[in-house]
Amino acid sequence: MAFEIVAGRTPKQLEKYGLTGTIFLGKNYVSFDGSVSLANPIYLDVAGPHVILVSGKRGSGKSYTLSVIAEGLVDLPPDISANIAGLIFDTMGIFWTMKYPNYRDDALLREWGLQPKSYSPLIYVPFGLFEDYQAKGVPVDFPFALKPSEIAADSWCEIFGLDFISGPGTLVERALEAARQKHGEDFDLDEIIACIREDSRSSNEEKNIVENRFQAAKKWGLFRKEGTPITELFRGGTTTIIDLSAYAQVEGGDRIKALVIGLVCKKILEQRMAARKAEEISLISEGGFIFGEEAAITEEKAPLVWIFIDECLPGDSEIITSKAHTKIKDLVERFEKGERFKVLGYDPKTKSYNYYDVTGVYRKAKRNVLKILTETGRELKCTPDHRILTKLGWLNAVNASEVAIPLLPPYSEHPEHIKARLAGYLLGKTMNSKSKVDLEKVAQDLSKLGFNFKSVVDQETHNKLCA
Repeated sequence: MAFEIVAGRTPKQLEKYGLTGTIFLGKNYVSFDGSVSLANPIYLDVAGPHVILVSGKRGSGKSYTLSVIAEGLVDLPPDISANIAGLIFDTMGIFWTMKYPNYRDDALLREWGLQPKSYSPLIYVPFGLFEDYQAKGVPVDFPFALKPSEIAADSWCEIFGLDFISGPGTLVERALEAARQKHGEDFDLDEIIACIREDSRSSNEEKNIVENRFQAAKKWGLFRKEGTPITELFRGGTTTIIDLSAYAQVEGGDRIKALVIGLVCKKILEQRMAARKAEEISLISEGGFIFGEEAAITEEKAPLVWIFIDECLPGDSEIITSKAHTKIKDLVERFEKGERFKVLGYDPKTKSYNYYDVTGVYRKAKRNVLKILTETGRELKCTPDHRILTKLGWLNAVNASEVAIPLLPPYSEHPEHIKARLAGYLLGKTMNSKSKVDLEKVAQDLSKLGFNFKSVVDQETHNKLCA
């Protein structure tokens, strides 16, 4: 029998508790004479507090390891898992797949004595993005919001890139205090902006600087007067995911994500400290045990929380601007020099494509990329977690087998492209179509070539081949 390796547990603890309160991570491997063999099983202690850094090169499985730990917490015996909650800050938008069984690796899982299963995590996204995620088919459960009143003035300044002891920085502090005096602990960004405008000690320039920052913050869809109660974010026996991946595309997105992570962790710590005091008082007075052969006789009010934080297209990829196809690296360089662009985007509310202003750009470190070659001969280079549109909805590139490629203005209005579409009509199945919608599309293309029609009627064709 192989010797078990238990990370985070002393020999004395291992002798006393064995593998109770541990989760299975995988197996150690050994290399001998050029061959690699699996050896000792590796477990992780989850009965006590730990600070764990999962490190490695890109593509080595860091996110996968975090998922294994989170799933292991849910798989613990009910009497233990009920007192432990997992909270994942998802900065890359990949952990929602935990909702679905991994049938793709079914055979491999069974070799390890495992089987595909859904872990039913609860997924929160910023409330301003909630409907967009639903429209894209991402399985989100609840909107998430922060209360502006719970964010200190120095934190606002850090997000906005303002010096706390500067004129704009002190204005932020005065505006927050004024909002608190007027509205108590429940106020929104508009009420902060109103206090900025009413401040009599600041110049118009300082007011404009600070107001513009708060106006921009409204677009993040993150701050709301009510906020999300912290107790909703951790539930015993459940993994909660806060998806912050949308802020990867926002100027100062790293600071926004850091704010959310810092504030939520601070509130969890405060909640756990209060709950811990109550648990200890009850345990001492009633003779229970926190962990051991006998279960604690107190009811767990606030479960122990495990917090996971996980940190896309290459520069030579072309994106569609209002003027032409432009390489991302060229757009970034030209934007930094002051040039402005509009890029093609999809609005799920109107279900239409349009061109939108580029508001900010930033550079990321090198990452592994995939190259997807479509049947049309087009190439798409992206990171494995990049979201692309398929007939099944939006999926990570690594899981996509089909790619939807829309033909859109201004490129679809090129005369040669129109002629190509009409040729496809004549040679393809649309020629035999009885759909008036198909005919109307053909009429639209013909009209762009100078042909006019008063009306479109149904057609029916009969083809016969004679020898």
